[in-house]
Amino acid sequence: MQVVLDGDALNYSPGVVEMARALDVDPLRLALGWGDWQLVATCGPHDLEVLSQIASRTRTELHRLGRVEDGVGVQLEVAGSRGHLLPLDSQRFAPDSWFSAGLDAYTDVLLHGPLQHPVADI
Repeated sequence: MQVVLDGDALNYSPGVVEMARALDVDPLRLALGWGDWQLVATCGPHDLEVLSQIASRTRTELHRLGRVEDGVGVQLEVAGSRGHLLPLDSQRFAPDSWFSAGLDAYTDVLLHGPLQHPVADI
């Protein structure tokens, strides 16, 4: 199965929006690089309304992040473009770790590097 993250549909807290403005970057970069996802789960489209009702009753936030399709990996769909999501965590033990180039280089990649390998137009 392949996860397709809908970058255009994500909601951000006011603090994330404020920080993104201060850094002059898209809030999506902060969510993907430093996001605190708490819990991510999947359900069929027909179950979304039931989950929404449960979340409302329990005063729990529920946000649709994307969808699951046939395929492999994680794709990012944003602004009419779709591609394989690039890993943005530090990956300290990977041979191609960005962290090994220093904190400034790592921060530059997180704030200004590509988010995806394009594979198709939407």
